[in-house]
Amino acid sequence: PKTHLHAGYRFAYYDPRRVLKNHDVEVGIDVDQVLHQTLGLRYVDPDLPMLSYIEYTHSGEEEGRVVANDRIEAAVQFTFD
Repeated sequence: PKTHLHAGYRFAYYDPRRVLKNHDVEVGIDVDQVLHQTLGLRYVDPDLPMLSYIEYTHSGEEEGRVVANDRIEAAVQFTFD
């Protein structure tokens, strides 16, 4: 049987600490790194022009920094012809 429920995982890492060269002048960026891990479920209804999803994202901040950035997101999309 064909399933209409799909699971997904996303891993994202961003560390903007690097040295840029701008006209022979070094510019340092001092911003904290962040790591995102997202688990999601998507459902496509075969009888309706609709899809829905729910995701949970855990955001890991740099060690020593505590920021409450975890989140749950949900959406429903209808397509009209």
